[in-house]
Amino acid sequence: QGEYLAPAANRSAADAKETARIKALGAQMAIVLTILPLLLGWGIAELVYRYTGARGSYSGKVDTLREHDLAYLYAAALVLSRLTSLLSNLPLMYKTVALPTLPDVRANMYIFRLANRSGDDDGLVLLDNAGEAGRYNRANRSMHHFTESGLSLALSVPLAGF
Repeated sequence: QGEYLAPAANRSAADAKETARIKALGAQMAIVLTILPLLLGWGIAELVYRYTGARGSYSGKVDTLREHDLAYLYAAALVLSRLTSLLSNLPLMYKTVALPTLPDVRANMYIFRLANRSGDDDGLVLLDNAGEAGRYNRANRSMHHFTESGLSLALSVPLAGF
């Protein structure tokens, strides 16, 4: 069993530098995992549009969207989908820093700690809110809040866009 990194005050300069490197890598991965699917989908759509012989059909659909002024509706759907992807991937940078010695912790949505260490069988377990573990927990909690309220936003966008 590994332990998560000590609070910043108890870490060496080398540990702090490694933490910063891991966070930067995690942030880069979150951005890549948010943008890459969009670019791949766009590329495939361009290939289908240009080389399948159905250009007229697709152009007619785009003209219909333009005629009904629905471009902002599609733009809102794009922004909402990319935001969801970013919020889903952002906790990765904190998880890697908070639990560096554990081989596979992807299934663990939160990191807990014992509230009292008195040896009682009735020990209280809380979400850890300190240091990197706390950042990871807050990032996941914000993702869950977004998931809870995201459906109302997703339902409102088409109504507001029409």
